[in-house]
Amino acid sequence: MAAKGKSPVRVFFKWITGLLFFVFFTATVIVYSLYSLTREDTMVPLAGRVMASVSTSFPGTSARHLTAALRRSPSRSITPFTGIDSTITLRETEGRSDEEIKVLVFSKLAAVLYRDGVDKFFERLQEPVIVTALKPLKPVLGYATADFSGTLRAFLMIPVAVSSLLLLLLILLSYRFGKMASPGVVFFFSGLLGIGIFSWFSGALRTLSVILPGQYRDNVNSFITGNASGIIGNIGGSFFHHFLIVFYTGCALLAGAFFGKFLYNIITGKSESENELRL
Repeated sequence: MAAKGKSPVRVFFKWITGLLFFVFFTATVIVYSLYSLTREDTMVPLAGRVMASVSTSFPGTSARHLTAALRRSPSRSITPFTGIDSTITLRETEGRSDEEIKVLVFSKLAAVLYRDGVDKFFERLQEPVIVTALKPLKPVLGYATADFSGTLRAFLMIPVAVSSLLLLLLILLSYRFGKMASPGVVFFFSGLLGIGIFSWFSGALRTLSVILPGQYRDNVNSFITGNASGIIGNIGGSFFHHFLIVFYTGCALLAGAFFGKFLYNIITGKSESENELRL
């Protein structure tokens, strides 16, 4: 029901705008979280972990052999992959475990993939065993490139533009401190929804590892706790982090609106019955 002195039509359109803003804003946060994963400083290490997790072969036989080759090199650096102009130095490997060195080496490979794109990458890579291991991932590796990141950035402009217009309209349709509270409500519930979904996803993975039959349980557990734990953590963490910021922003806007209304009533001498914050 519309409050006294407020146009029912305006209130109706305000709530419709709020619902639309909730949908588009939540979509914006999701797309932005995906985009943040595709930026080079995030995607290259992530793709390196994926490559390392599926590649049983290692250039130079093992991390130990690779380190030995680096020590023998006059420049203390080598190019581990045939056909790929990517150099690794002895300094980069110092103090790292064999698994960490493997991830580092494949991150170098992922950096070339990111810059060159999938097709050119596979044309240049002349390591048959590694090519065979990575070929099944070719459709997925297409998302680990600068081209895809640029495409996603361009697409992100659509929900950003729509959300911005809806936010402006929501503020214009709201009353007084409701101009802070109305967006705050949307931010609060959008953040809460995202936090809930990705917290549930994390719990669902742990539950899955318990309820699966024995022949699959060990494989899933090793996937979750092994190299893939960093992969899952990076992906889930990106979404959780951004929705957490949205949630806190919503809390801050609501707190600011209520506090502002409280001070306004004190300054203007309004009665306690008028302390209700109207959106």
